[in-house]
Parts: sequence; structure tokens; C-alpha cells
Amino acid sequence: MLGLTQQQLAEMIGVTYQQAHKYERGINRVSAGRLFEIARALSAPISYFYEGVGQEGPRQVTHTSACCLRSPEISRRSETKGIRRR
Repeated sequence: MLGLTQQQLAEMIGVTYQQAHKYERGINRVSAGRLFEIARALSAPISYFYEGVGQEGPRQVTHTSACCLRSPEISRRSETKGIRRR
């Protein structure tokens, strides 16, 4: 976009290179405050990051997505069953 390296962008927004890399790859979520800093560093409006959001219409609920809507207590119990922790 602007020809910046991850290191340069990281310095501009006050994070490490590794954190900028994780943001770019989608490994870590970007907070609203951090998104503001990124937009400011890139001289872009916040709305740039939301172009097209909401235009695709409602999604159909699938079995997989319905499972995510269960009660937190049920989800917590099912998450811990059969999971081996290191």
C-alpha cells in the first residue's frame, strides 16, 4: 500500500515487529484503539478498514455456527472434555 515494512509500521504504531506480523496474518485481533493508531499511521480514515462490511446480507445459520451460540456453561464443559493440555 505505502511500501512500508512491518518493522516500520510497528514502530509507527508502537508495537514490536512480531505483533505487527500477527496483526497482518490475523493471528491476533486488533483492538479499536490500535486500529485507530494504524489508521493514523497510514493517513487513512477508519472507515477504510470497514469498506463493504454489512453489504453481504445476513448469513445462514449452520450447524457449526449454531454450536457457537450455545450457553457459555455448556460450551465450557464441552471444551474441557477430552482435551489434553501440555
